[in-house]
Amino acid sequence: MKFLDGQLREINFKIAISSLTGWCWISNYNVVNF
Repeated sequence: MKFLDGQLREINFKIAISSLTGWCWISNYNVVNF
């Protein structure tokens, strides 16, 4: 059970990081397009 909790936390962390970097990439892309 502890192992599963660790896996879920790691997945959530990766999703948070990827969404954050994706948002930064999109905002930079929009700035470049202007």
